[in-house]
Amino acid sequence: MVFSCMNMPFKRAKSSYVKACLQEDDDQDYQLVINDFNDYIQTGSNPALKVQAKLLRSNYYYFLGKNELDKKEYDKAATLFFLSNSDQADTLLDNCYFHLANNFIKNSEYATAMDYLSFIIDNLDNSNFLPQVLYKKMKIQFEIDNLPGKSYLTYQIIKNKFPANQSTNSARKVVNEYMPAFIEQAKSIWRNGNYSQSIDELLSYLQYPADYQGEITSTIGDVYFSWGNNLIKENQLVDAEEKLYKAKSYKPNLNNAIHEKLEEICTIYIKKGDMLLTERKIDEAINSYQSPLKIFDEYPTSISKIEQAQQIKSNIEKADKLVREGSNSFVDEKYQQALHKYRQAYEFDHTETILQKILLAKRWIRITEDPKSFARDIIQNYQDGLLIKEIKHIENEAKSIYSLSEITISPWLVMRSTARNSYEVRLTITTPNESHIFFWVVKLETGKIIPLNTSTEEMMKQKKGIE
Repeated sequence: MVFSCMNMPFKRAKSSYVKACLQEDDDQDYQLVINDFNDYIQTGSNPALKVQAKLLRSNYYYFLGKNELDKKEYDKAATLFFLSNSDQADTLLDNCYFHLANNFIKNSEYATAMDYLSFIIDNLDNSNFLPQVLYKKMKIQFEIDNLPGKSYLTYQIIKNKFPANQSTNSARKVVNEYMPAFIEQAKSIWRNGNYSQSIDELLSYLQYPADYQGEITSTIGDVYFSWGNNLIKENQLVDAEEKLYKAKSYKPNLNNAIHEKLEEICTIYIKKGDMLLTERKIDEAINSYQSPLKIFDEYPTSISKIEQAQQIKSNIEKADKLVREGSNSFVDEKYQQALHKYRQAYEFDHTETILQKILLAKRWIRITEDPKSFARDIIQNYQDGLLIKEIKHIENEAKSIYSLSEITISPWLVMRSTARNSYEVRLTITTPNESHIFFWVVKLETGKIIPLNTSTEEMMKQKKGIE
């Protein structure tokens, strides 16, 4: 009996609940029923009945909320459904919030309307009203809050979740109102040279283009083309080629302009190869000549230039081999043989280095075969015959004063010096009043002339200096 008394609040609440659900008591005070359930849930001792009390309380809230919904008392119904905290209540809670949001929109209370719309989106994602809710939210974001960016993000949710829904079609019309501005903003970013950022924005629009897919795609092609052209100017040819091909994929009618730019890239590769060839970087030049063949299947200029470079490479290799052979002969003091090899090498590779080896071989041939004549020739050829001209001038002055019988001009006297491959060269002009003695040492290996007396030293100083 005591146990029964303790369960009385539960029994009373249950009885009232049943009568209400059967609509046997129109004057039922629902708050008293709820209080009885609450009291038992808080103080009851039977765990099973406490669980049942919670369930019945939830159902009762749902029942009451449904009654209010039928009367279109959406605010009251929403409160009761919220208190029900059940799946069945949630299926009608969105109905309440949706109608409440519509009422607030009609009254221009957009902030409050947005709270209700956001609640449905965040908490009732299985709601049948969700497409309409998202549509209304994006309209408010654009038309009232002036936030087209946020509106566009909401549109993406509609598009992803409800691609064929009527609300999605309506939402697309909203996007069409601000998509031109989005595209223009991306163009402005492009005009400021931020190609990558512009492309990223346009590609994001292309995923949800509304009715502007064609214009977005075409603009992406233009940006890639402009980017490629700029990379050509910066000599970043590989990247430029990549961007031009992307431009073509987005905007095929740029094909002719892109072809011209690719031709320009090929021309740059050829010129670069020519420069490398003059620097004797043969393999690098060949690589540069080959680059146009990666762009076009046939590029005659590349083929011709590659053949030319390969021939030059072969000639250089032949010349190097002959120079090595000549240098070996030179070390063995076989100067004629060395000269022959150097001359053959020069026919394959006209370089100053090989030419100097030829001159060196010739010098040593003369040093070994006719050193005295070579020493005299060095004196006579010094600075385009400067010394001979000076001697001739002295001779002519003597002839203007004295008769030939009074003038004695000795033959050129050449004799070995104490230094290796050095020779003394002498010449004397004698007149009744003075003698002009010219005396030098000539170093055959270097061609250097050293004056050995005052007259020759003065002669060389007055002109171009002593070597």
